[in-house]
Amino acid sequence: MGTRSKIISLESDKTVKAVYCHSDGYLSHNGMILNNVFFKKEHVNKLIEKKYFSSLPTTLDDLENSPISLHDEIELYSDLDSFFKDHLYNEDESTDIEHFYIFDQVNEVWYHVTPQKNVFEYLDKARPLNIALACDMNKDTISLLVSAAKKEPSKLKAGDKVLYTNVIKYKAVILNIDYKSGMACIQVTKTDTLIVPISKIEPDNT
Repeated sequence: MGTRSKIISLESDKTVKAVYCHSDGYLSHNGMILNNVFFKKEHVNKLIEKKYFSSLPTTLDDLENSPISLHDEIELYSDLDSFFKDHLYNEDESTDIEHFYIFDQVNEVWYHVTPQKNVFEYLDKARPLNIALACDMNKDTISLLVSAAKKEPSKLKAGDKVLYTNVIKYKAVILNIDYKSGMACIQVTKTDTLIVPISKIEPDNT
């Protein structure tokens, strides 16, 4: 069964256009393609024009050669609130869409969010796609980092509270950390995440 996703264009007038993609909707596939290949208005407009994807094309040429679906329609909404109201997570009858990719036409920025229980959570938890990708680490990598942390207790790990120094010190929580690259993904506020050098963070012992 495919990892279903929806590709959403937030227009300059705040209206919404959306199309369905049946397979490979996870961050490391569709997320990576959207972020690295289809990152301009004209790219996204052409994606929307196709109305439906079994799987996302991986190049601009593939997109040009993709057929326009004759059996599907572009989903139209007056705003993001209306769209998300139709896609609320329910434990008994959850949406079958696992990933939502939102393109802001004004700023040409992709956002990513997973199913949420209410509209506020959708808007609160949506984050820039490049940040979501940076923080998305597969279970094997996380397992390796946790094992390394157990062997070397002095090392920081995901979930640790830290202080991030950038002129002043901020309290933060590590979402993911990669000693090989020397970078960490930290959450500094309820909605803000940053990718920072490990050298800029230290354990918060307060």
